[in-house]
Amino acid sequence: RLRVEVGDGAEFALRRAQDASENGSAYDAVVIDTFDAQGNVPEAMWKRTGGLAEALSKGLLKERGVVAVNFLPGTDLTPRLGAYKRALAEAGAAP
Repeated sequence: RLRVEVGDGAEFALRRAQDASENGSAYDAVVIDTFDAQGNVPEAMWKRTGGLAEALSKGLLKERGVVAVNFLPGTDLTPRLGAYKRALAEAGAAP
């Protein structure tokens, strides 16, 4: 079963993380495919202080859940993946 949402992804993720903490409805997978006018993934979707990382730290994903993100070639992934790693660690995910 696939469900696609169109809208502010960070706000959606935060709402769903709240739902997950209240009723155990965490996601198996989250796919991020979003770009601004310059072709960059918006900071809210990758910065540690952004909504997606906050949602991940609050239990958006199930224990063995997966995050898949589409970044353009040449993007420095170190800070982006680091933000996800820290957020998932806060949620109790193993390294």
